[in-house]
Amino acid sequence: MKYISMHQLYWFNVYLLFNQLITISIQFTNYKLINHLNTTNLNEIWTLWKIKYNKTYLTNNTIYNDTLFSSIITEEIYRRHIWNMYVSRIGLHNLHYDLNLVTYTLGINQFSDLTWIELSTFYLHELSVNLNKNKLLNSLNMFKLQSYNFTTTLLSTLNIPDNFDWRTKNVVTNVKNQEKCGCGWAFASVGALEGQMKLHSIPLQSLSTQQLVDCTQDYGNYGCASGLMKYAYDY
Repeated sequence: MKYISMHQLYWFNVYLLFNQLITISIQFTNYKLINHLNTTNLNEIWTLWKIKYNKTYLTNNTIYNDTLFSSIITEEIYRRHIWNMYVSRIGLHNLHYDLNLVTYTLGINQFSDLTWIELSTFYLHELSVNLNKNKLLNSLNMFKLQSYNFTTTLLSTLNIPDNFDWRTKNVVTNVKNQEKCGCGWAFASVGALEGQMKLHSIPLQSLSTQQLVDCTQDYGNYGCASGLMKYAYDY
């Protein structure tokens, strides 16, 4: 039998108290939202979270209608409901972590007031339908083949360590935020180039992702709509 440590028992009791404070009871009656959340001990966290991530919402004479709650409410209340649900899930998950049931923790961030549909729409852009599919597939297949051959040769000749962190080698620049522009391909391309330049004795510097977004359309990319690192490297 696996006994629970005093540390785990402590956090279990904290969770029971925490869960009582943030439990949401949502009932759909005549399309009205009934919220029984005790927000007293969460209001301060909510306020600090909004300050940290510069969140402002319309609160006066503003309605927000969405099928998530089947209700007409202000944007402030709507975002708070979403945030509350994430906080509840995070609290339960982190209890599982303290009980050694999972191997990682969760926390709130700048996306904690967005639904999954909103998050995927704003930040998880699909490849543009305008991309030439045949050219795309050929490029990807060639890239995979080259990468496989190179990696196979490399692994056969090197003694690979159990872990490796490029940050400790000072070849990684600070974290960037692409916001709502679907140009992750540009950030990936620039990040790889920055590291290679540093490894070849060129001072570490942050290069311009905006240049790739603006100037690689003739090579097959579509700015914030989508793109590929392969086309950025061609540029």
